[in-house]
Amino acid sequence: MADAQDPAIEQKRQMLRLLPGVGRTTAAIMAREIFSRQFSSRSHLGSYLGLTPSAYDSGSTTKCQGISKAGNSWARRILVEIAWICSTNIPKAR
Repeated sequence: MADAQDPAIEQKRQMLRLLPGVGRTTAAIMAREIFSRQFSSRSHLGSYLGLTPSAYDSGSTTKCQGISKAGNSWARRILVEIAWICSTNIPKAR
């Protein structure tokens, strides 16, 4: 795992701070939890965050349920908080 002081991660952390609702702590956690790891695809990142839909299979019945919540709970909580801040404070996000 890469160190959080890595210049590439630091640059991404600073870019995250430009987003509305993302402060110093949020950017630092997201940079450490996401950018310090290598994901082979966006779906792997979504799985890591627990944002992929869970499936329910029973006999011939298949249902797609809500997010699986199987991944990193800290990063997922932060993403939810960012979404709440954006949806309440940015008119275009509503």
